[in-house]
Amino acid sequence: MSLADRRWLRRQRTLRERIAFMLWTAVLPLAEPEADAIQNWPVSELNLSARARKCMNRLGINTLGELVQRTADELLESKNFGQTSLTEVRDRLAQYGLSLRND
Repeated sequence: MSLADRRWLRRQRTLRERIAFMLWTAVLPLAEPEADAIQNWPVSELNLSARARKCMNRLGINTLGELVQRTADELLESKNFGQTSLTEVRDRLAQYGLSLRND
């Protein structure tokens, strides 16, 4: 094998490694469906108090994704949902890295 052949093989190997790295880094962010999966969890996963849980049912909020689409004002408009319940919901959402809209 000549010197030129060895150089050509080395360049090919380097190119393959670069392409593999680029593909790996391009696909890696797509492999994180966890954030989307959390939004499909039922609100019961938050282990809210009975008052807050009943307010969620009254508002028709079943998943965390539906909850984070609401604003604090929308929740406070619900009967029996006060500042204490709002603080509880915000704290529980923060445990999962989520927050209410406009928070």
